[in-house]
Amino acid sequence: MRRDFGLGGTRNNRVLVIGGSGELGQQVVAAAKGRAAVHATFFTRPRQLFNETWHKLDIIDAQGVHRLMAQLRPDAVIHAAHSAHDRAKFSSDADFQAAVVDGGRHVAEAAAEVGARCIVLSTDLVFDGTQGNYTEDEPTSPVMAYGQAKADMEVLLLALETDLVIVRTSLILTLEPMGKHVIWIVDALRRGERRDLFTDELRCPIWSDDLAGALLELATLDHRGLLHLAGPEVTHRYALGLALAKHFNLVSSAIRPALSAESGLNRPLDCTLNSSRAYGLLKTPIHGMSARIGEG
Repeated sequence: MRRDFGLGGTRNNRVLVIGGSGELGQQVVAAAKGRAAVHATFFTRPRQLFNETWHKLDIIDAQGVHRLMAQLRPDAVIHAAHSAHDRAKFSSDADFQAAVVDGGRHVAEAAAEVGARCIVLSTDLVFDGTQGNYTEDEPTSPVMAYGQAKADMEVLLLALETDLVIVRTSLILTLEPMGKHVIWIVDALRRGERRDLFTDELRCPIWSDDLAGALLELATLDHRGLLHLAGPEVTHRYALGLALAKHFNLVSSAIRPALSAESGLNRPLDCTLNSSRAYGLLKTPIHGMSARIGEG
């Protein structure tokens, strides 16, 4: 059932984007323009895009999170802060675990206190990659620290039984401005630097603007609990590299196929998500990788 109001409530049509300065957060801020009064948080520096209002916030600071939520009283909260790359900011695995698990709890509890609908991002890395085509009903079995932290966060947040959706997604791609997954490959190609890209790690990449629009739409729905929301195409990083080389007219010879299984790394191989439940709920179109960058 769809709610008969803007993004999440009748009070002020206000959305708060936690982690608004990040790759996905910026896309959510942009997508919400003209649809709501947009507030966004940053940890290091804000990225002014339109007429949104920025707030410095560390989600580890429970009092700070609750104070900001009480001040703004948003209708919807989208928690897109912290990625796997943020581990470098923390001095230990325990610090990282706290940032993901406790930070997520602070956001979810503070949102519930003011009656805000809360959308929280999780990852396909909560699975061990031995099966693929995972549905929301499959038990989690992470093999990486990031996936374990997100899985722990999910358990804690679902137990709150609040107006909350945990969205598991996959590789998030952004062409303009280039996101981290795109930059890592394109910059290497421009420098002629070799990149060994795995062909046996399967994912379902999603474009960040598609995901942002879908998250905002979810704020208008009554669905609660887990939801898989990834792209409709199964691919790997080697195919992504070739497609990016073609899209940017770059020589692809520096890209070499490699096998994760032979790398010595303990990484899940097939984390593809079954997103049929989300596709049935949402009107927002979700495009495949090849819809914007041709396959190599």
